[in-house]
Amino acid sequence: MVEGQPCPKELAHAQWLTAWVHRLHPAPSEELLLAARAQHLRRWQIPRETHPRTRQGYLQWRETLKRFHAQSAGEILLEFGYPEASIARVRDLILKKNITTDQDGRTLEDALCLVFLEHQFDDLS
Repeated sequence: MVEGQPCPKELAHAQWLTAWVHRLHPAPSEELLLAARAQHLRRWQIPRETHPRTRQGYLQWRETLKRFHAQSAGEILLEFGYPEASIARVRDLILKKNITTDQDGRTLEDALCLVFLEHQFDDLS
């Protein structure tokens, strides 16, 4: 439930993430916004149960998801005629390449952390 209305979990996450990106970056690039929307794209297709219930299994699952999200986003963007450079940029952001030196990557990671703190931390703790 989001503001009293039913909403698919990953859609809500994408909307929260996009809102935080806008709050953190005064003029986010289209690629940054696309990466934010695609961060959990079709996540339900690879449930947590597909990997062992260990720390290593969790990390493997997260890595599998990143690759899946980047691939899926790239396929959709290609279908809609985005140039390869834009597709590569979105993939790199989703894969967290150069995260320590890439300002857009830092913005996306900060937004992800803020969404977690705002919407998921209480349930996890």
